[in-house]
Amino acid sequence: MLIYLAPLVIIALMHDLVSGEREAGRLRLLVSLPASGRGVWVRRSALRYLLVLGALLGPFVMGSVISRAPVAGTLAIVLAAALYVAFWLGLALLVAARGRSSAANGAALVGGWIVLTLLAPALANAVISRAIPVAKGIDLTLAQRELVHRAWDIPKDETFRPFFVKHPEWRDTPPVLGRFHWKWYYAMHEVGDDGVSAEVADYRQSLRAREVWTARLGWLLPAAAVQTLLHRAADSDLLAHLAYQSSVERFHTRLRDFYYPYMFHERPFQKADFEQVPRYQPRPSSASLPISPMLGLLVLAALVSGAAVTGVRSLSLSAARG
Repeated sequence: MLIYLAPLVIIALMHDLVSGEREAGRLRLLVSLPASGRGVWVRRSALRYLLVLGALLGPFVMGSVISRAPVAGTLAIVLAAALYVAFWLGLALLVAARGRSSAANGAALVGGWIVLTLLAPALANAVISRAIPVAKGIDLTLAQRELVHRAWDIPKDETFRPFFVKHPEWRDTPPVLGRFHWKWYYAMHEVGDDGVSAEVADYRQSLRAREVWTARLGWLLPAAAVQTLLHRAADSDLLAHLAYQSSVERFHTRLRDFYYPYMFHERPFQKADFEQVPRYQPRPSSASLPISPMLGLLVLAALVSGAAVTGVRSLSLSAARG
């Protein structure tokens, strides 16, 4: 709604702001009135800005209050929306002040919308993906499964050797003499995980590098800046996903530390032991306000708005002279 539809609403409201008055024959009279000049365009633009922003943020703020959303995150989203709408309104006013027809202004603004919200982000994402290659997650999964399945065909000592290097506390436990034992089964899974740990670390590091460059796009593309801000404020971006995965890994480590003594010492699992089983605790929210995308959005909005005001001043002077 904010990133894609709000700019279209602004384009519909602003594309004929000046040209509509010219085509109706009222422009020269309008700019010749006392206390008009560029002020009339600024007032009209400000009214449209407040109406669009109110339509966007009214339901959002009400929902935030009802759901008791965090105040900091709510304010971050409100600020991001205000700057993004200001950018598009400034761009629309800049185009409207160029003196073209309403149809030409509308076509130019829709073309800018297509470039800034669709084509440029897609192209930038393709460039980042090519510059920072990332291994496919399914390939890492298959590599881990191959290591696990291989353990069925090799001597169990080969599986326990790297496992005991990591867990020397279980080295002196009784060996596995039969074909199957649960401690061997879980050991081979952990060894399989460890066998691809370096590749997984590289995979996550590459994802983080992509995320960093995506955030930097906010200095050039307002849509990218807003998306980065919204996902970070909602704690739903890549960093949050990786943090969730890390919390699951830590939980699995606690499970292993709890169950391994029962398997390696062959200790009976009693009914009372169920109360001691570790339980997953959701990670605390890591939502924050990223400074770089916010500054980028602020700079873009300020530059476009400043250029729009300059264009309106020139328009008023030329219309008054004409």
